[in-house]
Amino acid sequence: MPLNVAAGEEYIYPGFAIPFHFYEAHVRNSGVDREIARLTQLRDPARVQKALWEIRNQIQRHRVDDQLLRLIRKHMEGRLRSQLSQEESIGRTTFPQFF
Repeated sequence: MPLNVAAGEEYIYPGFAIPFHFYEAHVRNSGVDREIARLTQLRDPARVQKALWEIRNQIQRHRVDDQLLRLIRKHMEGRLRSQLSQEESIGRTTFPQFF
């Protein structure tokens, strides 16, 4: 889908959203909810910044829910199948660019 040719942009990549309950469960299960609660008590910007980096790292290190991973994989595989089927119908065999 064309975007802004003048800016050198060529496509709008279809996206999807993670259901909020998975995010909320991830934050709770990783213990980040307690870190966020403590963050509200900080007043020093340097300490807030450090705490935010620690929260980010803790979120990234915690294992992602298996059910969510299955849903994402199913969605991406469906998108890939759809893209390949469209390309085959018009005689192209290029792979979609996800990044």
